[in-house]
Amino acid sequence: MTILERPKGKATQQTFERFYRNEKMKLLKVKVLCMVIFYIFIIMIPLMALNYKFELYKLSNLVQFICGLLYFIFYYVLYLLLKDSYFATAVYLIYHKCINFLVFLLYTCKGEALKTSDLKKIKLNNKILYCDISTDECQGQCYATCFDILKTLKYGKITFLVIGIHYYDEPSMHVLYVNNNWCFDTNIRMQFEYEKYLNENDTCIFKEFDYESIKGLSYEEFKRMHRKEIESWCTKNNYFSFSRM
Repeated sequence: MTILERPKGKATQQTFERFYRNEKMKLLKVKVLCMVIFYIFIIMIPLMALNYKFELYKLSNLVQFICGLLYFIFYYVLYLLLKDSYFATAVYLIYHKCINFLVFLLYTCKGEALKTSDLKKIKLNNKILYCDISTDECQGQCYATCFDILKTLKYGKITFLVIGIHYYDEPSMHVLYVNNNWCFDTNIRMQFEYEKYLNENDTCIFKEFDYESIKGLSYEEFKRMHRKEIESWCTKNNYFSFSRM
């Protein structure tokens, strides 16, 4: 299915930018929440324990302030000494996993395109794909990820379309997994009502493929079959197509 382009212009870009800005604010809130949790457990709770252990609260305000300042200086020096160590790497990985878990729980799992049962099926049949979806590994990998979702679940469809994402000052080809009138966007790991997503992003659809269209094909074979057609269409309409497709 091919849909005629909608008018381009500032209004289109503003609509898209507003939509993505609102969704990325949700991801930022998760990161801030994790930072606050780590701050409380790594810095504030030990500080409170020291305060009551040595009864620093009985000292004057100036002495408490100096002790608190020395405490934070100690942490900063410790950070400088350990920032390139295996310990710091381990802490960062734990922090990153917490962010991924919260995003996956609060946003990726919420929707009708990929239900809990669908995610369980993906986890059972394709653990690498499940890992990509449950972390940020699927960001920027919309072609392969959506193809693998459709190939694994055997229902739904993948939609090749152009939205307001710009690369090299040109709108870029993007791919969504669509099911039950909802879609999954790998770029922000969220699900949306399909019609609402199309309206918010001022979309131009190129083609849609169901399971029967890719049945028996590997991703590499699928690429070879459609790459020239996609690149030709993008070139004709001044769109950007990722060379890896």
